[in-house]
Parts: sequence; C-alpha cells; structure tokens
Amino acid sequence: MRILFLVPWPDQSGPFRFRIGQYLPFLQLNGIDYEIRPFMSPEFFEIVYRKGHTVGKLAHFMESCAGRFLDTLRARKHDLLFIQREVFPYGPALLERILSLWNRPIVFDFDDAIYLPASHSPNKSLAWLKCPSKTATTVRLATRVIVGNSVLEQYARRINPNVVVLPTPVDTDEIRPRENVPKQDKVTIGWTGSPSTVAYLHGLDSVFQEISRHYPIRVEVYGGLYHCEGVETRSTPEWTRTGELDALNRFDIGVMPLTDDEWTRGKCGFKILEYMAAGIPTVASAVGANNEIVMAGSTGLLASTQSEWIDHLETLLGNPRLRSEMGANGRFRAVQEYSVQVNAPKFLDALQIYRS
Repeated sequence: MRILFLVPWPDQSGPFRFRIGQYLPFLQLNGIDYEIRPFMSPEFFEIVYRKGHTVGKLAHFMESCAGRFLDTLRARKHDLLFIQREVFPYGPALLERILSLWNRPIVFDFDDAIYLPASHSPNKSLAWLKCPSKTATTVRLATRVIVGNSVLEQYARRINPNVVVLPTPVDTDEIRPRENVPKQDKVTIGWTGSPSTVAYLHGLDSVFQEISRHYPIRVEVYGGLYHCEGVETRSTPEWTRTGELDALNRFDIGVMPLTDDEWTRGKCGFKILEYMAAGIPTVASAVGANNEIVMAGSTGLLASTQSEWIDHLETLLGNPRLRSEMGANGRFRAVQEYSVQVNAPKFLDALQIYRS
C-alpha cells in the first residue's frame, strides 16, 4: 500500500511531527510506503507566522498553491489519501471534492475544533478567507475519520459514523523523568506551548502573584514570551526539541490553563502528556480532554476557579513527596495509555482495512 499524506505544514511543525511523524517508522516496519506533501515549504513555514515578510509570503503562497494543485492530480497514483486538518488553507473544500473523484479511500485526521472560526490568526488580514464549514464536507467525504478526543468525536460522528479516537501520542522513550534532581532554592512551575497559546497563561497572573507571597517559586515558559509582575519568570520563545526536553527537566510542576469555550474543549491536552511522560505532576483547567487525561488526585489536579488554582498549586508546593508520587503515577499512565508504542498499532489498524 502507498499512502499520500497531505499535510498543512512541514515536518518541523508540531501537528505533523506528533500525530503522523512519530508513526512513520512503524509504517516502514509494516511494509507501507508513503509520500508526504506539505502545503507549506520549510522556508514558508519559517516566516508565515511572523509579522511582515509580505512579499516573501506572497511568493511562497503562490508556489504552494501550484504545488498543491499538482498534488491533487498526482493523488491518483496512491492507494490511500490521508488528509491532516485541510488540503488547502482557504476557501471551501474544492480540492477535497476533487480528491474524492479518484475513488481512493480517504482518511481525515484533526486534533482541534477546526470546524469553528479560528480563535486567533497570525495573518488577520486573510482570516476572512478561512472556511471552517469545509470541515464537515471533508468528514462526510472521508472513508475514516481520526480525531484526538471525545469532543471532536461527537462532532464528527454526527456526520460520519466511521470515527476513531486516537490521542496525540507522546514518545515516552525520548521524554523521561529526570534523575538526581538537584536541590533548588525555588520550585519551578513550568509551561510549554507556542506564542499563539501563551495568552492562556496570563489567566494565572494573579494566581502566581498570590502564591509567590507564601512560597519561593519561579515560572518558566518554553515556546512563548511571558512576564508576570512581581514573579520571577524565565521565557524561551524560540522552540527546539532539545530545548523543550531540557526545559521539561527543570519543571517541578506543569500547568495547562485554558478558558472554557467551544474551541478549548476541542484541544487534546498534549502538553499534559509531555508533563506526565517527564514525571511531572500537573495542574490543569477542568476543560475538555484535560478531564480525561488527568486522574485528579493521582496524576495531577484539575481547577475550575482561581481559588482552586491557588489551593492546588499550594498543595503541591508544600508537599514534595506528593509531587513525586503524582509524577510517578503520571509517568506510568503516559507509558501505558498514551505512548507512541501503545498507539502505533491503533494507528496502523485505522489504515489496515485499506491494505491492497
């Protein structure tokens, strides 16, 4: 069998790297050939989320459009078509409809509530061209739909009954608990993410300010810029995999704050899985998939109000033994339920019925 992966971004992007890239060695071991065709080139991806670069963005965009049109024509040479999120970033599902004409099985994968209007856009002038309603069309055209959590499953199953829930897996061989933890003067509360999601962390500004009056803490942010008045903070906006692994090894407690709305309920809680794999206890908003991932009181704690955030963080800050126990429980759960090794056979099963 030969699969064509039509993905929005190149392999340095998180969605491709974690939801597809981690499975590629398993496809190879099972004799499955594949071709990966991102809409954006690595060069385009480097500038697309930065301000300015208008001429360069336009040139890369035109090149990407031509390439994607050719991808649509070449798709007939493959046995299975795998669409991640969308084939084309703007407009209705025109290319998806063309792909369906080739009479090839289509697998559609998404891990965000992309059927909703975007909650943020780095290129706001083009946001009006987005067409979230095309998600329903692609779900309907797909032979199988893979989603990241039960909230997305509920949406997709109303349109197509052939839906599989696969969480974004975490590489528990790569991410491991730190050893020989040095004694530090402050407890590090950590967060990983991206510049577009660091705004959620500001919802904890007053929480950090309050608990810092009673406990020596520092807040470390990896993947975005963050500052909280009166609290020691450390930010690393530029992301690298090695840098993130190093940052995780400095965290004593991991946090994942979210607002509670339709968009956030569709999120898949991947940063929680990274914390768990690293043996880090988590405090997270009781929103969407977080409720499924965090076993409250065992692997972490769930908060719905500012006072709960303060209470939960202070509980962990004041009890190093509890932090260690929850971290160990989280690590065990990550290995047993959310690891690449456990989920790879499920990913293969989602494709296996199409083997020629």
